[in-house]
Amino acid sequence: MTRPNPFFNRPATPAPPATAWQVNAHRRKTDFTPPPLPTPHPAINPAPLCVSSQLDLVWDAATGQFRFNPLLG
Repeated sequence: MTRPNPFFNRPATPAPPATAWQVNAHRRKTDFTPPPLPTPHPAINPAPLCVSSQLDLVWDAATGQFRFNPLLG
């Protein structure tokens, strides 16, 4: 007859308490709120993306095609 294994029916040992870095890491993963986006200053007027006077081709909505810019001459 075999001897009973003393490690087979052992009660589970409780987990050690969480350390501070484990708690903080869990909070960073779950309670993340993104920072608010910065709002531009009202006195700053952003420049337009494209100035039509400097482009070689401009879109003509009447014909539905690009055409040479008449402002360039």
